Amino acid sequence: MKEVAAGPQEKKYSLSKQTVSGRVRCPKSAQPSSSAYALGSEGDCLLPEYKSGDIMICDPEKPPELGDLVVIWWKNEAIQPLIKRLLLPLPPQEYWGLDGEAEMAICVEMLSPPETLIIKTTGVAAVHKVIHVIRT
Repeated sequence: MKEVAAGPQEKKYSLSKQTVSGRVRCPKSAQPSSSAYALGSEGDCLLPEYKSGDIMICDPEKPPELGDLVVIWWKNEAIQPLIKRLLLPLPPQEYWGLDGEAEMAICVEMLSPPETLIIKTTGVAAVHKVIHVIRT
């Protein structure tokens, strides 16, 4: 087991009341980088697979792949991050700020109720892969 800091390493990704305090143990098999962080999930949108209070270990250094759980961080820090399942590959980050006819988007899903969400990348600061879930 490897201990992971509870809360993101970078200040701009603070999660306020949802951040897990202290440190949590993450299995070495998840291969967390030194940038990995833990946060608590909130809400029922990922039921029945995940429940409110489960602890997500996120790693900003690992690229998200199809089907992965991801945390979407907003440029507007007042908006709470989302934890969803990635349905399509992420567009290249250098195109995220484009506006107009060729806007880039991130396609994710929630499970309860089943719904596909299309999120414009212009308001997204970062998307981090969830590498491990600690069930509570």
